Amino acid sequence: MYNDTGAGPAKFDSMEPWLRLTVERTDRLGHISVVGEARMEPFFDRHNILQFVIELDQSFVPEALRGLAEILEEFPVIGSPDD
Repeated sequence: MYNDTGAGPAKFDSMEPWLRLTVERTDRLGHISVVGEARMEPFFDRHNILQFVIELDQSFVPEALRGLAEILEEFPVIGSPDD
């Protein structure tokens, strides 16, 4: 999505059912919108829901990706959603 100007939104569903993110380019200048939802209790659909939108300039993306890579290195994914 970062380099592809025609890419659609990228949806991230974590292995944890209470966190969802959608990342989408919002214009031709490379601005990015992150729409997220976090739930305190994933089993109760209407309780304790945090919805947020973060608007980013593309210049922040490489640093954010490096930071995410560092997090994955420190806290690697164990298992899979099918486990």
